[in-house]
Amino acid sequence: MKKKLLVLGILFISSLSILAGCAKQDTIIGVWNYMQDNKVRTDVYYTFNNDNTGSYTFNGSAKNFTYTVLDNKVVLEYEGSTIPSSFEFVIENGILTIKDSFGADVNYKKK
Repeated sequence: MKKKLLVLGILFISSLSILAGCAKQDTIIGVWNYMQDNKVRTDVYYTFNNDNTGSYTFNGSAKNFTYTVLDNKVVLEYEGSTIPSSFEFVIENGILTIKDSFGADVNYKKK
């Protein structure tokens, strides 16, 4: 009986550790402002909503999209376009880094 309780206790603690690790994981959901020369620009940003919709705003003009996250890639399907855009990304310390279509890193800071 003691062994069963010990095993159940270990499983419970392991489950809590896994859940705590998931809770700390950064998410793409939110508003991300473009960083140019390590300065945050508030007129260029991505918005990713919980319901897999979002928008890209540039100088007051917004383009709406739906998105899907697959591993380390985000696939954007802009309204009015039949060709999806796919970007590799990493989120570290509140910075979203995407690879643009030329393979360059582009940084966005979470608002």
